[in-house]
Amino acid sequence: MAASIKGSAFQSVQSDVLRLVDRQAVDLDEVGSELTEKDRGCLDSFVTPVSWVPIATYGRCLELLARVEGGEDPVGYLRARGREGAKRLLGGAYQGFARASGGLDLKGVQIVIGVARMLYDFMSWDARALPSGCFEVKVSDAADFPDTALHSAEGFLEFYGELTSGARPRVNSKRGGQGEITILVTPG
Repeated sequence: MAASIKGSAFQSVQSDVLRLVDRQAVDLDEVGSELTEKDRGCLDSFVTPVSWVPIATYGRCLELLARVEGGEDPVGYLRARGREGAKRLLGGAYQGFARASGGLDLKGVQIVIGVARMLYDFMSWDARALPSGCFEVKVSDAADFPDTALHSAEGFLEFYGELTSGARPRVNSKRGGQGEITILVTPG
């Protein structure tokens, strides 16, 4: 089975790509180099919140959106999408996760990791508090995790930190070898 993301996270990407098609800002027939036939099939499918969608499709759709709508700051655009996604998910089906945290502490970071474990079917997540007061999240088995999705995940963490503590944290990530990602969360 291909590495996948839950439909609840893909639905907004699907909706936004189709909105661009409706506005004629994108012609799906002309983006063959960006979206595969399978990607276009996913865009035309009914995706439920509990469906699984290939993470590669999600990544390529995010790349298309960032290119068309991201302007001069595609990473900022993707982070903003992540913040909006967190707002949507934590205000809906996953709202109990936001209430369960006492702020941006290790427990709060572990709660976000719990959400990530439900959204992605292929990565392992672990977090620890650092003596500096920051938090380090180690993600393994993440070779298939697109950078576009990683930037969106950074925005998700930013929103969660701001929601639970009142101040936006700094979130920085870097890829290591063998499919590892390290995310550093510095409270705001």
